[in-house]
Amino acid sequence: MNINVPDNYDGQWLVNFLTKTTELKTFLVYKLLRHKKIKINNIKIRQNVKLKSNDIIKIFIKDEITPNNKLIYQDSNIFSKNIIYENRYLVLLNKPTGICSQHGTNVDRSIQYSMEKYCEKNNITNFFLLHRLDKDTSGNLLLSKTYNFAREFQDLLYENQIIKRYICILSGVLSKETEVNSPIDDKDSLTIFRPICTDRTNTIALVDLVTGRKHQIRIHAKHLGSYIIGDEIYGYNGKDEDRLYLHNLYLEFRDFIFISKPNKYFLDKLLSIGLDWPSLIDILLNN
Repeated sequence: MNINVPDNYDGQWLVNFLTKTTELKTFLVYKLLRHKKIKINNIKIRQNVKLKSNDIIKIFIKDEITPNNKLIYQDSNIFSKNIIYENRYLVLLNKPTGICSQHGTNVDRSIQYSMEKYCEKNNITNFFLLHRLDKDTSGNLLLSKTYNFAREFQDLLYENQIIKRYICILSGVLSKETEVNSPIDDKDSLTIFRPICTDRTNTIALVDLVTGRKHQIRIHAKHLGSYIIGDEIYGYNGKDEDRLYLHNLYLEFRDFIFISKPNKYFLDKLLSIGLDWPSLIDILLNN
């Protein structure tokens, strides 16, 4: 389980933070620390430490040590603090990694939960989640405040009038632009991978999602003989990554162009391969 430390918990002790925001009891947290089952920013922690905002906590936990086999972490501010654009009929979020878009069985936290709290606080009666991102995928997530805009957006999706461009880090070398046109669950599925930088070990690629099937980019990466770094479901078997390196970077429809910046750890990973943020923006807007 991954947890991003909110700004309002800056300076909080790790044990206090986890006992306040999850169902973990104090003795269980100390047990996890003793057994090196907690990482902060990819470093194993064995003692109580003070947290900083945007720290990433990863907990390696077995179901049987939590009540009801469930670990709950719900931050009602996730929605409001990640808004990057809002007008009278839509809201755009930069969704963090490790958070589900919607409620579900054994879902530890979700954008939907935080959205409902935001609506209650701001007297908003209608809110529609217009599309979804996988739990471990970050980036642009669009919501509607009106039924009319929600319907219009779905029409644009159906007519392929929305451009969705992701950035990912692939294992190995992808030397040229490649289309993967392979059905998923018997449905037509098309993904275009465009490599922009490589260090001969991994490749940074922009990805056009032409259709929108569950796990589409991750599944189609396997068709390349590759996988997305951090994707333990579809091929990654390393132990040094705390996230999936897949981010919904660019969203365009009508007169709108939205670009969401990945978090520091994603940007640092891009830089280690040879690509900085200004260069990425230049490539994104001029190719």
